[in-house]
Amino acid sequence: MYALAFAVPMAVSIVALTMSGSWMDRRGLLTPIAVGVAIFSAGLIVSGVASTILQFLIGRGIFGFGAGILTVAMFVLIARCYPPEQRPTMFALYTSTFMVAALAGPAVAGAVADHVGWRWVFLLVPGLALVAAGLLYRAVAPVGGNSDARSGSRRSLVWAVVAGAGILGLSVAGQRGLPAWPVLLAGSVVTVAVAVPRLLPAGTWALRPGLPSTIAARGLIGAAFLSAESYLPLALTEFRGCSPTLAGAILTASAVAWFAGTSMCARLKVLGHKPLRLAIGMTLIAAGLMVVMLIPVDAVPLAVVIAGWGLGALGMGMTLPTLAMAVLDRSKPDEVGVNSAATHLNDAVSQAFVLAVGSVLFGALLTASAPAAFVSVVGLSVALLMAGILPLTRIGAGQGA
Repeated sequence: MYALAFAVPMAVSIVALTMSGSWMDRRGLLTPIAVGVAIFSAGLIVSGVASTILQFLIGRGIFGFGAGILTVAMFVLIARCYPPEQRPTMFALYTSTFMVAALAGPAVAGAVADHVGWRWVFLLVPGLALVAAGLLYRAVAPVGGNSDARSGSRRSLVWAVVAGAGILGLSVAGQRGLPAWPVLLAGSVVTVAVAVPRLLPAGTWALRPGLPSTIAARGLIGAAFLSAESYLPLALTEFRGCSPTLAGAILTASAVAWFAGTSMCARLKVLGHKPLRLAIGMTLIAAGLMVVMLIPVDAVPLAVVIAGWGLGALGMGMTLPTLAMAVLDRSKPDEVGVNSAATHLNDAVSQAFVLAVGSVLFGALLTASAPAAFVSVVGLSVALLMAGILPLTRIGAGQGA
């Protein structure tokens, strides 16, 4: 059930992403953001008052739908309200919100749960969401849409539901908790492979030059790093004897490094050339992953591991926002929403797929050798990162280049 609490909102968000992109292109931002905040808040309230696990999961699904809408809205807001030269700064500010959440979120949530109960961790957030929506009102109210923009089709929504079911199946099968998990995994892979390409720009998974390769590269690189990150706390506690608090602090520090990478892109003129940013970022990510593979080796100081992971996070902060800006640069004004939604959808699918495969690989090797299991899943991340180089070489061609 713990895995479902994360899998359900991710699966439902696929439908929200598919629907919201074309909606924003046609109608602007005001109504989608208002609806997104309302659904997001309703989901949190349902989870907060839930008396059964089913009610809690329903709340998580509602939350995921609202979060999917709002995720696309932030990209569209940056594209519509800021010229290209100001977008690096806005992405840095956007990333800073995640840094604040990483720094303060666990402590605040823990304090709330300890003193007034876990339900209030969910019930207090809608008030903050409403305040944030109020602050956004003046910015998004003038942002209109284009009634001639392409509208979403019912067929796309059907495929989105199918893709969401596949993502849910991947997440559940990856836990290896069901007797028939291999069948579920295989069926989910086929479902995702058939449904998802119909929701992305043509040629995304075939690495067609231009926008499709830009979206594909971001998905591969993000999945590579986040897959390795999911095993980092376990490796630090099992192989290096770190306390859960210290392992969590290392992840928090990496969030700061991620923000630093994004901020450097916005502030340092020497990083104004996007291909240079991508080259440096990819090098740092590769170095970080290679160093993390050495966690089981006691001769490697823990400080080296921490520094290496920080470099990887710094590279992520340089790479992913740069690719996000490349998506916006390659999008026509009336396709910003659709392409932003496709980017996030591909990110989510890539991460779910890699996490499921990594979980199966880790579980298969764990009984034989825990170090080998960990090195293998990080090796999978390295392979994905290397695979991301090919689409990176193809993003300069095609539409909008």
